[in-house]
Amino acid sequence: MQPKLQTLTELLNQHLEREYQSLTQAKSTLEQLHETLVRGSIAQLESLLQLSQQQAEEILATRQNREKVCSEFAGCFDIPVGSVNLSAVISRLPVSLAHQVAEYRDRLPPLA
Repeated sequence: MQPKLQTLTELLNQHLEREYQSLTQAKSTLEQLHETLVRGSIAQLESLLQLSQQQAEEILATRQNREKVCSEFAGCFDIPVGSVNLSAVISRLPVSLAHQVAEYRDRLPPLA
């Protein structure tokens, strides 16, 4: 099971990076939309709305990927999919892999 957990851990870290990048971009676009609305720039607003639509599609794809990763871990750990979160995964992984995921999670700054 160790090789499968190693592969899943790598997929999880890749997913976390994609999700972080996607949400960071969406946050930036929302901030730009706010500024554009304040300034009243219709041309820029249309451009940003198109960009936000593309980002929404990316976020949906990322969510689908998260569901797949959660399903894989749920099957591996024999727990309900709804119970899979980073804390649950970290607590069930072997120490070396748990440490790797925890380190990766801690490197990602909060989006607030």
